[in-house]
Amino acid sequence: MREPTESRDGLSRLRDSATARLRDQRGSALAAVLVLVVLLTVAGVAMVNSTFTEISVAYNAGDASAAQYAAEAGLSRAMYELGQNAGWTGITAAIGTGQYVVTVTSSGLIRSITSTGTRGGGRRVLKAAVKVVAKSAASTVLANTTATIGSNTSGLTVSNDYPSSAASAVHANNQLSGPTAISVNTAGANVIGGLTANGVITGVGCPTWAWTCNASAGVRPMPEIDVDSAATSSLKYRAQHTFDADGKYLYFKGGDPGRCNSGSPWIFTSTQQCWDYYVNSKSGTLGSGITNPVFFVEFTGATESTTYTPGGGGSIAFRAISPNGGDVYNGLSNTGNCVHVPTGVANGDVMLAVISWTGGSAFTVTTPANYAMNMTNSDLTVAGADFNKELDVYTGDISIPVSVAANAYEYSYGFTKVGVPGATGVAGTYLVRISVPTAGANSNIWVSAAVDHVNSAGVVLNTSGFAPTELQGTAGSKEFTFTNPILGTWSAGDRLRISYRFHNLASITQSITVGHSVAGWDYQNMVTTPWTNGWTLVRRIDNSTTASMAVYWKAADSNESGRVCQSYNGAGYDWAFTPTSGTKTMVGSISAYSGVNASTPIDVENGLATASSTTHSTPSITTTVANAMVVASFAVNNSNATTNQWTPPAGMTERIDRGPTPAIESAELLQALAGPTGVKTATAVRSGVGAAHILALKPGPGGGTAVQCGGIDYLETLCIRATPASGPGYSSSVLSQVTGAMVTFRRGSGTSVAGDIVFENMALDSTTTHNYTHTNVGSDPALIAAGKITMISSSPPTPARTSTTITGIIYTFAGSDNPDANGNLQGASTLGFDLQHGANGITLKLSGLLLSNGSISLLDTGGTGTATIQYNRTVVENLPAAFTAPTVGSFMIPVSWSSGD
Repeated sequence: MREPTESRDGLSRLRDSATARLRDQRGSALAAVLVLVVLLTVAGVAMVNSTFTEISVAYNAGDASAAQYAAEAGLSRAMYELGQNAGWTGITAAIGTGQYVVTVTSSGLIRSITSTGTRGGGRRVLKAAVKVVAKSAASTVLANTTATIGSNTSGLTVSNDYPSSAASAVHANNQLSGPTAISVNTAGANVIGGLTANGVITGVGCPTWAWTCNASAGVRPMPEIDVDSAATSSLKYRAQHTFDADGKYLYFKGGDPGRCNSGSPWIFTSTQQCWDYYVNSKSGTLGSGITNPVFFVEFTGATESTTYTPGGGGSIAFRAISPNGGDVYNGLSNTGNCVHVPTGVANGDVMLAVISWTGGSAFTVTTPANYAMNMTNSDLTVAGADFNKELDVYTGDISIPVSVAANAYEYSYGFTKVGVPGATGVAGTYLVRISVPTAGANSNIWVSAAVDHVNSAGVVLNTSGFAPTELQGTAGSKEFTFTNPILGTWSAGDRLRISYRFHNLASITQSITVGHSVAGWDYQNMVTTPWTNGWTLVRRIDNSTTASMAVYWKAADSNESGRVCQSYNGAGYDWAFTPTSGTKTMVGSISAYSGVNASTPIDVENGLATASSTTHSTPSITTTVANAMVVASFAVNNSNATTNQWTPPAGMTERIDRGPTPAIESAELLQALAGPTGVKTATAVRSGVGAAHILALKPGPGGGTAVQCGGIDYLETLCIRATPASGPGYSSSVLSQVTGAMVTFRRGSGTSVAGDIVFENMALDSTTTHNYTHTNVGSDPALIAAGKITMISSSPPTPARTSTTITGIIYTFAGSDNPDANGNLQGASTLGFDLQHGANGITLKLSGLLLSNGSISLLDTGGTGTATIQYNRTVVENLPAAFTAPTVGSFMIPVSWSSGD
């Protein structure tokens, strides 16, 4: 029975085992099914994700392409805008469904452009750098009409190595539609670079030309340079407000009081002579130590000649004395004892003043400078003022209305002229006078004044402050005295300003008039200053405290007939006394002489006090020059009439005989030979103590020899000399080095302008130190002429000079300042630049840009010298503002390119 049980148990075990294995197999299948399901699901999801990714990639690829196109569009926009306006800084703009953002940064001529294009998820960045070159500065030579390049003689080179097809050696705008725009003679001209024109080009075959040759290049702008407007940036304004070390400005015009006629030795009516004298005073080197100098030359008119005669023709002659023989005053005033100017005194004459007073050494004498207000508007202004007038020698009666708001102050100003007083200013007392005529009086308005020290730009450096007491605006003269105000140290270019304050006490607007109560009484609106009026003391002789005599000299200028005295009408000068006296007397007279050396007129002089007597004698002096004018002056402290108080020294011609006490005498004698004068004795009607003085005037240099420019008499033309001007004092009048801008310009009517520059034949220069170098790389051209610039040279002789070099822009108007609405010149029918270089051994180099509103002619005419006109990138990278204006336009020269986010 055992076996079945064991067998059954084995089957059970087998069954159980099989069941277990089957159960285990069911779990494995489920797991396999689940894995398969998961795999199928993942595959499905992956397929779905792949589909979505491919769609997204497709969309993103479209956005990226659109962003790329947008960035490229922004870059193209930048290139266009910069071509129109080199100062363009960027933009954000839509394009289709995207946009571009462009930014431009500048560094010199380089413009760095970043253009970012976006659309949707796409973004692309393009970067480029370009160099901006003004269209007017892309050619070495730019003629607004036509250009003639080369003759049959070799030696001329015109070049432009700028790496751009837009650049050219020569461009002609042909604004006046000539049959030929550019004419080139390759037998005599080596042209390196392109030829571009708005018209026919002859002399070369464009198809075979090695560089650009384009007769359809159109018109390139020639920007108008601001030469003479009232703007502070104009060349004329800057010249009149820039001062050399001598305290005088850089504006040159014959007779102008700011430089050429500012007082001895500057007493020139000839513009060219003034220029030559300046060059000589600088030993041929101009611009050193001056920031951005502009040397501005303006001739007085179309008929002013380059030719002049230095000095007074070698012979001294008496001109005139004060009206009525002189002036007499019962009293010594600190507001001035006026001695009147001789009628007919001429610019360049030398004046002698003889004054005598009782009281002798007890008194101090000064010669204060007076300035009267006139109707000329000052070049300096204060915004909002009723008037900004000029203070100078008087120019006629004035009438200036002033309106003052209710219960308010109104301010107005008077300025001295450019450079006055400059470094000659001193501390002292000022008297300011303002007058109200009866017809313009207003008792509701009260007046005050202040004395101000300003610089050349009108900025106040120091002020006295307004007078503490206001004066009522009733009819009459209002006077304010400022005793030793603290105005600081005066420097070159500094000026005096008088501030006028009008105070309206009424509740409505009121008006008052500044003017003269009597015609000709110009001293009613003036200021007296502590600095001198230009007279130089020769000698003062005191005869104890009884009597004194003083002799002064002054070189006459063109304004002598307009000098204003402080208390008397008529042209004259004040002598002021300290202390004052109501009992002492003064007499004075002025005599004028022509032909005198106006810079150093006194050859020798001496004087002494004389004892009581009717006879008074000078010491003897020894002259050192021939043809000296010996002038003896006398004073006596006793007389009984206004005239005929003296008998002059034997052999001398009497000029002044004026009394009463004291009585003065002056007589003259032309001494032909250098040597002792001998004692000169004059006899008075009455006996008294006195003084005697003797001096010798030197004749002017030059001896009457006319100074020309290379033997030619030009009109309204500045001569740049190769040989010194003849006559003493001009031996260094040949320029050797210039830093800055040199301008000749005078505005006529309409668009007409005038002023030429001619370079004297370089072959005449016999000194190697005169090698001419002119450099101006910056805000201004090196040379500007309203008319034309001429450089003509030829040999023989063989010069010592070896080179002439000008680096910068050369610019001429060719007689017409005729801008269009965009400020670009429109062409002139005349020649604007004429080069004919034929000197042996001289290398002529013009490095920069040569532009003319007219035509340009560049020729080599022989000789062993060479002429080169070459493009200068440094010059082009430092252009004047007019050349970079938006209306000029620019060429873009690629520098670099890159892409990436």
